[in-house]
Amino acid sequence: IPAQEMIYLAKEAEAVRYLADPAPDLANYPMISAEVGLTAPTAYELAQLWVNMSDLWRGIAAQIETWRLGAIAQIETAADVATVDAIVAAALATLEG
Repeated sequence: IPAQEMIYLAKEAEAVRYLADPAPDLANYPMISAEVGLTAPTAYELAQLWVNMSDLWRGIAAQIETWRLGAIAQIETAADVATVDAIVAAALATLEG
C-alpha cells in the first residue's frame, strides 16, 4: 500500500515509546491498539515484536546497501552494456541468494 514504509517507521517509534513508558495507556498508542490481538496477543508483545523486527531489518538493509552501492560503483566504470547487464544479474542473484 502507499506509504507502507512510513507506517512501519511509525509503528517502530510508537513501540519504542510504549516500551519506555512505565505505565502505558493504550489510548496513547493508536497503532498498537489497532493491531493488538491480531499480530500478537498483548500490547507489550506487539511492541516488542515491532522493535525486534526493525532491528533485524536494519542488519539486512545494511547488507543490501553494500551490495547495491557496490553494483552502482561497478556500473559507473563498466565498459559496455553487456558488462552492465552482467553486474545487474550478479547483484540480483546475490539478493535472491
